[in-house]
Amino acid sequence: NVTKTANSYIVTSASEKSPEVAYKACTKASASAITIPATIEVNRITYKVTSIAANACKNQKKLKKITIGSNVVSIGDGAFTNCAVLKTITLPKKLTKLGKQAFKGCKKLKTITIKSTKMTAKTISANAFKGVGTKTTIKVPRSKKKAYKELFRKKGLSNKVKIK
Repeated sequence: NVTKTANSYIVTSASEKSPEVAYKACTKASASAITIPATIEVNRITYKVTSIAANACKNQKKLKKITIGSNVVSIGDGAFTNCAVLKTITLPKKLTKLGKQAFKGCKKLKTITIKSTKMTAKTISANAFKGVGTKTTIKVPRSKKKAYKELFRKKGLSNKVKIK
């Protein structure tokens, strides 16, 4: 378990060739913006930040913006649940897995930008988008717009949410 500034990480792979950590939690309840980096350095070892743990940012009452590093491939169940004032989030190109109710209770979420083209019915959990407010706009890669629109609706996204 590694704590760096306002964030906490847990080592998921200690291999010398590919050391990895998961973003475990924001340890500062008053944070309005969080950056989850692509890598962190601990004791002269550079770890890739490849996942966000389940419930990592749950109930962050002041969190408005999250920036997620380019190495994140997996977001756990309920990772951003009840982030009531969260407005924007960008999901990186390498992202493949999105957990259950990842954005539940994020009523003020205006924009979710998805850069990944790698998400499928098998990698997005049921209800991944359940609870996203109807005023949310989801921006997706143009090549995946039709496929993602159908996929996200099946995974709990309201028909009122715009997909661009």
